[in-house]
Amino acid sequence: MPESRHFIINPENLTGDRFILNGQEGHHAARVTRMNSDDEITLLDGSGAAYGAVVDTVNGDRIEGRIIDKIYRYHEPAVNIHLGIGILKGVKMDTVIEKCTELGVRSVTPLVLDNSVKQNINLKRLKKISLSAIKQCGRGLLPDVNDAKTLHGWSENFSGELKFMLHDSPESAPLMAQLMASTPHSEVRLVVGPEGGFLPAEVEALSAAGFIQASLGRRRLRAETAAIMAVVLCEQILTRVRQLSDCLFCNIVDGEILGDIVYDSDSVLAFNDINPEAPHHVLIIPKKHIPTLNDISNSDRDVVGELHLVAKQIAAERGISGSGYRTVFNCNSDAGQAVFHIHLHLLGGRKMSWPPG
Repeated sequence: MPESRHFIINPENLTGDRFILNGQEGHHAARVTRMNSDDEITLLDGSGAAYGAVVDTVNGDRIEGRIIDKIYRYHEPAVNIHLGIGILKGVKMDTVIEKCTELGVRSVTPLVLDNSVKQNINLKRLKKISLSAIKQCGRGLLPDVNDAKTLHGWSENFSGELKFMLHDSPESAPLMAQLMASTPHSEVRLVVGPEGGFLPAEVEALSAAGFIQASLGRRRLRAETAAIMAVVLCEQILTRVRQLSDCLFCNIVDGEILGDIVYDSDSVLAFNDINPEAPHHVLIIPKKHIPTLNDISNSDRDVVGELHLVAKQIAAERGISGSGYRTVFNCNSDAGQAVFHIHLHLLGGRKMSWPPG
């Protein structure tokens, strides 16, 4: 797929194997980049996918052409990083949004903290900066840039997964060491204070919400520098931790092993089984590494429920909802579980017998 020329496209302008690029992006492609017929182009729809395409016609600021390839999770990291950061003054907030978008964050939420010099943001401006950044770096997903929230409103929304607050105190262990000692995770929450840092009451509230204190070394870093550095460490180290876990399905999630992907969301991936037991045989997995059904917890209830909703959606798309299909979880060796990363089998397209196995 061509990667040198990225343009943002409205999903409504993608129809089958055809595309239309118009408006500001059409103007830039036609007038600035000077695209011509038969030129290759990469289109980003902001949802995570990229489309390799070829230009057919250029009429003023309107470009039409055909799509030749689609890549899910285009240049996306294996780990979803959610950053909360105290509102910064001047262009510092712009820098955080731009650089963390380039580095692969899944979301950024400005936080109203007691030491924040500013108490509000220009959300429209920050979203525009993020959109420009995915085009510049060649990233398929536009991260969520949220409106400002209180610390309580942001920190109480998460359960499970890794959660770190960057705070220099005797209780803080190096972030790098804590990440390297962790088990495979697909989600991490980071919170960074404003220029003046966290107040004791804020540290106490974050600790109560399950955030672990972490440091970035002996030097005192600016808030924007700390945020950027922490995002890099989380993305690089947690990706490596997942690779070293030697889990086949984690490697498919990470893109280390290619799979025939049929569905992709923030938390769930589905792909065709390479040894199908039916005309339709799809494996639906959480991106979070959960070895067996015995290892699920209350914090996993949403993703386990999503596995079944995805099965329903794929069955409908393949036209087997009416005739019937089977969904199966195997748990441990006696049940036939071969890969110890939970996966829901979706089988259909033939008559099933009972009992199975």
